[in-house]
Amino acid sequence: MANNCTDKLPPIKLPSWLSEKWVMSMWIGSFSILVILSCFIFIPVAITMTDTDGNCLLYADSREFGALSVCSYCVAIAVIFLSVCCLRLTLLILKLTRFSSKIEEAALWFSIWGVHIAIFGLDLLLVLLLLVSSCLLSAGLSRMCEDLFKGRTLCASEYGIELSNGDILKTFYLDLTMAEGAAWMTFVYWSMIVALESLILWKNETIVNTANQVLSFVRRK
Repeated sequence: MANNCTDKLPPIKLPSWLSEKWVMSMWIGSFSILVILSCFIFIPVAITMTDTDGNCLLYADSREFGALSVCSYCVAIAVIFLSVCCLRLTLLILKLTRFSSKIEEAALWFSIWGVHIAIFGLDLLLVLLLLVSSCLLSAGLSRMCEDLFKGRTLCASEYGIELSNGDILKTFYLDLTMAEGAAWMTFVYWSMIVALESLILWKNETIVNTANQVLSFVRRK
């Protein structure tokens, strides 16, 4: 069964100066960075939710907290993205430790040189979800700072936010700014990876072949 899958893979060519093992090592490094960045998204947001008794500071104003669904979405997307990256990272490490000279086999382990169209679709969806999460973090933090502190400059001061129990929360801006920065870095980094995947799929004519297969299937129906 595995042989049938690899036979259908598009031809893959590596530059003469670039070994498969080196490519996989770079790929592992990229996913390791993404794992770290995703942690810096959901952990700070989760901390602010814990500090405010399960409420969300994004889009908060002087009357009420922001919608809990906004913070929950940011946390959920970061955790999903973290899970995807951890899965790929684990598979690549396993493949690297059992290194084979057959580049076709590496493609089945999420190698960048053998991108499957289904995996590319998932990656493209994650780009959109990460973009929405980044925009929510940026807009939500700016909206809160504008309503409560008349701008992000005073929002970053040491005044803090007084909670209902009388405590003063002073680390919220650092936490949310960290999450915001990590979200945009993750989005940009992941977009670059997906763009590279698109180039590989296009050069291997995978997209064209898939489109032709879909059209052929529709016509038969």
